[in-house]
Amino acid sequence: MKAVHPFQRLIAIMLCIFPVLFFAHCDSGVPGTAGDPAFPLSIKGSTVVIAPDIGKSDLATKLKTATGEEPSLVTTERIQFDFIATPDAGPLTIIVDWNADGEISEVVVEAYLEEQNPVARDLKMWLVLNHGQPEMVDGSLLWKHGGWEFRFTEGGDGEDSVYGFQIFRTG
Repeated sequence: MKAVHPFQRLIAIMLCIFPVLFFAHCDSGVPGTAGDPAFPLSIKGSTVVIAPDIGKSDLATKLKTATGEEPSLVTTERIQFDFIATPDAGPLTIIVDWNADGEISEVVVEAYLEEQNPVARDLKMWLVLNHGQPEMVDGSLLWKHGGWEFRFTEGGDGEDSVYGFQIFRTG
């Protein structure tokens, strides 16, 4: 058996332990982890972080930049963007509603088909990776995270079909 120098043993131990310590104690910058109530929307290669305290004009600017489109609708209670997220696919709609106190109350990310809605597909993967498997409630998948309730619905025919999320602020 070959003798191992103590320094080599120390390096081997450090190489095994360092990644664990690093990821356990650093701020990864990933929203919605470690009690952070924010969640990401991946839009055309950009990430827009939705947090309970984000201002309406700040969010509108971020969504406009990410989608490359002007909002389809802007009122005191709502911002809506309709855009093409995937070339040669149908439209995707993102709606953000605010309550009377100026807090986000609901976010909708909806299209007819999965191919049209990579934003919902990516959010679904993020939820599974960060918050585990959902429960099934009334035909929808349901996750709860950081004062939000994420309801994912898929199915239907033609114009009655849907692939997307309704996200409600619960806390």
